[in-house]
Formats: sequence, C-alpha cells, structure tokens
Amino acid sequence: MRFELRERFVLEPWQGDAVSAWLESEDPRLGPRHGILDIYTGAGKTVVALGAMAAVAAEAPDTKFAVVVPTIALAEQWVAAFAERTSLPAARVGMVGGEHSESFSRKDVLVYVLASARGQGSQRSRLAKDCQGHPVMLVVDECHKAGAPSSSRIFDAATTCRLGLSATPLREGADSQDDLGQVLPLERQRHGRALGGVCYRLSLRDGYERGMLPRYEIHHHGISLTPAEQEEYSRLTHRVSEGRKGVARCGGSPEAYLSYLTGRAFNVTPALRSAAAHLQTLYLER
Repeated sequence: MRFELRERFVLEPWQGDAVSAWLESEDPRLGPRHGILDIYTGAGKTVVALGAMAAVAAEAPDTKFAVVVPTIALAEQWVAAFAERTSLPAARVGMVGGEHSESFSRKDVLVYVLASARGQGSQRSRLAKDCQGHPVMLVVDECHKAGAPSSSRIFDAATTCRLGLSATPLREGADSQDDLGQVLPLERQRHGRALGGVCYRLSLRDGYERGMLPRYEIHHHGISLTPAEQEEYSRLTHRVSEGRKGVARCGGSPEAYLSYLTGRAFNVTPALRSAAAHLQTLYLER
C-alpha cells in the first residue's frame, strides 16, 4: 500500500539526504538498500525512516514493513508516528508485543518489540515466520541492541531490504569483542553483518555546527565514595553483571528483563522469569 508523509512533516534537507543515501546504498555482501543511519538522538531518525519506507512503498506497493524496537513504549511511539505523520490508515498498522499479536495477513505495517520478534527457543524467530511469503522491508530502531547474541536471531527473517537506526551503532560489550578484548568493527558485529554498514552519519557536532542545536555547556559533578561505599558499590555492580549473564543464559535479553515480568513478551519460560526477577532485585539494591 502506498503512503506519504503528511504535509506538515516535509523532510528537512539533511533528512532527504539521509533517505537518498539509504535508497542508493549498495552493501557489497547484502546488496542494495541495506545500511545504518548513524544520527544523534533527537535529530529526527523516525521521520527519516518513514520517508524511506514511503519511497519503497511508492515503488513496490505490495511491500510489507516490519519495524523492530527494544521496548513497548517505543513500539507505541512508532504506532502513533504512523498515524500522526503518514497517510497510512491506522487500521493498517499493527503491533507485536505485550498484549498485541497482529499479522501481515491483516496489516501492512507491524511494529515489533524486540523480545517478541526474537521469540523463544532455538527455532526460527517469530519475525521470520511472519515474513514468510511476503516481501518485507525491515527497519530496526536502536539497532545496536539487536546485536546481542540472542536478539540477533531476528535477522534470520527473509527481507527485501533493511534499514538500521542508531545514535550509537557500535556495540562495545563483551559479546562484540575479539579474543583479545578489542571491540570488533561494525561490519563484523552481528547487527552490522545483517544490516550493512553506515550509509549516512549526522553527529552531535554536525547538528551543532548546522545550527540544529542550541549552544550548551556540559558540567560534570563527581561525588566521592568512602572506601566502604566503594566496596559495596563494586560488590553490587558485580552481582548485577552476574544477574545479566543469568538472563542471557536463559535465552533472554538483559535489556528487556522487565518485559519478562509484566507479560509483555511471549513464551517466557519459568527459568527466564526467575532470572529476570532476580536481576530486577539486584538493580533495586544497587
């Protein structure tokens, strides 16, 4: 189904450049229209992505759109963005996550919470099953979070093109380091291999120099801990780290631990729910 941005959401020149950069991108491994937009927080990545999707829909009206985001709150924001900023009827936009479980048989756009898109177990992801038989464009917001070992299962889905969005596309955790502890380049990280490289970049400094941001100053205010406080903080930090590993061992994403406790994720095993509850307790203690 074709759709357009509403008139009051006309793309800024830089946003048009970002859309064009992605439309013209050619990843040497993945082919055309695979890439990541590295744009600072608050600049307007969502509108850029909507513009890119509208361009694809204009060329291929049969295309379905899967948008994957890390949280329920962000999923709800995306659903609202389609309603407020595009001509796409609200009835054609669905959600997968929490109490929602729509399908492409009735919707043209599905906004997935990452934990629900991934699904549970070692079989194909929920996203892969939903995409089967449909030409689908995949958009991954906060795409660096999909680079975690368990979350990257979403990339088993067959899609026609892929767009990643992030202000910090490079992951720096242990799961994205080599055997010497060095951070892997983006093209070797899971989400980079699946989405493609950065095809457009707008840094905080770029925004500042273009007059998109007001002048500001950053002031750091540190506090001193007593030896006893530092020891306690280090102990709790270690316990939180172990708790996060416990969630990961149960097949979950530490960042999504609350969704396993509130019923906002599907097929949560008792072991995963227990690990998530333990992690929540540790966070509260710290």
